[in-house]
Amino acid sequence: MNELPRICLKPTITVRPGGLGKLDKFRQDRHYLHPTWQDVYRPERANIEGLKGRAKSHGLDISDPAKRLAHGQVAQTILLALMICSINMHILFTWQQTTGTERALTTLCEAGAPSNPALSPPAATRVPPPARPQIRTVT
Repeated sequence: MNELPRICLKPTITVRPGGLGKLDKFRQDRHYLHPTWQDVYRPERANIEGLKGRAKSHGLDISDPAKRLAHGQVAQTILLALMICSINMHILFTWQQTTGTERALTTLCEAGAPSNPALSPPAATRVPPPARPQIRTVT
């Protein structure tokens, strides 16, 4: 008969922080399905599943390859990004309709001048962007 390793016979094991090496980033500090674990992960999980359900709904099914008939990985990626963008726009639109607000977002110009001049919007002088910087080599 095959004997199980001794670690498999223990009811619990202790893994200390840093004891997993590269896999330490996957360690959870809360016990699985404990009330504190549920308080942390249940809302996030519900949000993620809701977004996945919306993305795979009958209106715009991102999992259906027939909705993206372009050939090539780059074209498929661009079409998928556009589909996700339209999902985000639909989420914002339904939120706006639900809350009854006219404006959900304000632009930088409407919000006033920022305190940091580096964040100010560009002047509308229609000047082309600067040329590439010159690379100098010093010998």
